[in-house]
Amino acid sequence: MVLRDKNMPAMPWFVRDYLMDTQHLTRDQHGAYLLLLGTAWTQGGYLPDDDEVLAAIAKATPAEWDAMRARIMAFWTLTKRGWKQKRLMKEIEYVSEQKERRKRAAQIGGRAKAGKQRENSSAIRTANAQETQAIALAPTPTLVAKATEDAALFERGVEVLGEGSRGLIAKLKKVKGGSVGEARAAIEMASTKVNPREYIGRIVNGANEGPVRGSVGAI
Repeated sequence: MVLRDKNMPAMPWFVRDYLMDTQHLTRDQHGAYLLLLGTAWTQGGYLPDDDEVLAAIAKATPAEWDAMRARIMAFWTLTKRGWKQKRLMKEIEYVSEQKERRKRAAQIGGRAKAGKQRENSSAIRTANAQETQAIALAPTPTLVAKATEDAALFERGVEVLGEGSRGLIAKLKKVKGGSVGEARAAIEMASTKVNPREYIGRIVNGANEGPVRGSVGAI
């Protein structure tokens, strides 16, 4: 289930993860990206495939949006329902599940008051125990994010560098000290080159790839 109502909880923002993935964005691009994320959060996770609407959400003129579009939308994936952002969708699914669990617990509590106290009290204890166990076993958004960071890096890397490049991507990450964000930024810079694979190969072999902050946006 996806939340789509006015009671949508506050959007979690994991600052460290965000900054790692967006080191290459300018000030204006940060603002546009955050506005798009916030809007998608209140609309069930999707944005329309309409540049005029996206520019309006980002508070950008058509020319400004055209200049930043490639870098900003590299974080998003186009589906039949519109643009979605993988990390944002996982957070929405997580809070949706928590809301449903609380709703079910409240319903059980209401029935307990209307029925026999002893029988319903037992049902409440059972439901609460199951709820507590389910929440304890459910992965937190941070753990989910860490588990998907590498997958997103390799997915984007193969997209830019081509099939058979996973070994090269692994070496790139190692060269970057294990930082997914820095490796991702290098891959996005490579996407602007005539020969992306050669560019990454130079980095892996010790060549200077130039300032990462100027690269084209990337999860």
